[in-house]
Amino acid sequence: MSNEPEPAVLEGLGDVTIWGDRAILGYGQRSDRAGFDAFRRFAPFVDVIAEVELPDPRFYHLATAIAFLDADTILFYPGAFTPAGRAQLERAVGRAIAVGERDILDHQACNCVVLGDTVMMDGCSTGLERELAACGFRVETYPMSEFKKGGGSLRCLVLPSLSEAHASTRALAS
Repeated sequence: MSNEPEPAVLEGLGDVTIWGDRAILGYGQRSDRAGFDAFRRFAPFVDVIAEVELPDPRFYHLATAIAFLDADTILFYPGAFTPAGRAQLERAVGRAIAVGERDILDHQACNCVVLGDTVMMDGCSTGLERELAACGFRVETYPMSEFKKGGGSLRCLVLPSLSEAHASTRALAS
């Protein structure tokens, strides 16, 4: 019997959604729950508010199914998560905005970038744009058709800040 620890897999920030010092962790296609312990050791200053499973292989990373819009608001596709995961997400934040199938499959709406009150995404339905506007956000679209062929969208083009000071995250959000 080996004393070696079981391998843990956390495929980077694709399976970690961050806002300031808050994070949601996802596992399924590319990461496993054992990787969460490694993340907590790496970033003990981050408050993990939810750990959710992604059972659908179309959602290979958490970043394809959820995004923080501000410290207490998420944009998410409910169908990407188990019922327990959906309930956990809805308890963890003040406001959870669900996107529909067209927005997630055609536009990868959750794979977006947020700067202040601006949500930058490939595109979205008029219904989602109205819902975001009612919550104080405006949408800017940036067609990502070629990049989406590889399975990503705008969020995959950036590396979120993960630092104890959180200064850059707060500066971007203000």
